Amino acid sequence: MRTHTIRLAKSLSVVIAAASTTLIAIPAQAQSAEALECPRLEVSSSLRALIRKDLTGQSSAAESEAVIDQSVELTNRCIARHGVVTDQSEAYGEYAFAVVAMDIAGETLTGAGVDVAVVNRIFDVGPGAANDGNVEFDEPRIVALLDQGLAPGTDIEAVPESVWAMLGVYVAAAADYHTYRESR
Repeated sequence: MRTHTIRLAKSLSVVIAAASTTLIAIPAQAQSAEALECPRLEVSSSLRALIRKDLTGQSSAAESEAVIDQSVELTNRCIARHGVVTDQSEAYGEYAFAVVAMDIAGETLTGAGVDVAVVNRIFDVGPGAANDGNVEFDEPRIVALLDQGLAPGTDIEAVPESVWAMLGVYVAAAADYHTYRESR
C-alpha cells in the first residue's frame, strides 16, 4: 500500500502543481469586512458553475471568456457597493476571484473526501500561516495528504484527476485569500 501511495503521490504532484499556477499573489490592500465578503455573497450559482468548470479545465474558450466577463462584473458591483478606490480595484478583483475559487475548490475537495483542514496544515495556508501560493507539491506533502487527509474508505484511485487539480487551485487561492485578508 505504501509503495502504491508514493507512486500515486508522484503522479498527482504534476497535476496539482499545474493547477496551482492559475492564481497569482495579491498585494496588500485595506478593505472593509463587507467588501471582503461581497464576492462570496454575491457570486451567482451560474458563475460558480462556470468557474468550477473552468478551474478543472473542462470549459470551452467561450466559457472561459464568460468567466472573465462575469467575474469582472461581480467585482465591479462589489467595488461600487463598498467604495473600493480605483487604485485598489485590480488587487480587489484578484482577491474576489481567489475567494470564490477557494470556496469552490474547498467544496470539491470536501465532497471527494479530502479534509481541507489537513490540506491547510500540510501546505501551510490559512490564518497566520506562510500562505505561499507557490508551495512545492512534493512527494512528502502528497504522501502526508494521502495518509492523513482522506476520509476513511476513500478510494484514492476513484477520485477524478479534476478533483486533484482542485487541490492546487485551493492552495493557491487560500494563500491569496489569507494574505489579502491579513494585510487589510
